Formats: sequence, structure tokens, C-alpha cells
Amino acid sequence: MNRPPLVAYRLRERQHTEEILLLTRYREMVQLLEQLNTQLSAIMEE
Repeated sequence: MNRPPLVAYRLRERQHTEEILLLTRYREMVQLLEQLNTQLSAIMEE
């Protein structure tokens, strides 16, 4: 591979990996917020 396409390919791969990591973190955060919301709802009903 010529250098510019190789650099572009590696950049795309890195960006893709970072996107997956961010999406995973956001998914975990949503799950935690849902859990917190459930707990707060239970507390409010007491």
C-alpha cells in the first residue's frame, strides 16, 4: 500500500475502535441511569 492510503486506513480503523468504545460507555451509562431512576422511583413511593 502507498503511504497516504495506509495512513488513512489506520486512521479509519482507530476512529472505528474509538466509536465502538464510546458507544459501549454510553450504553453502560444509560443502563446505570435506568437503574438509578428505578431506585429513585422506589424511594419516592415509600
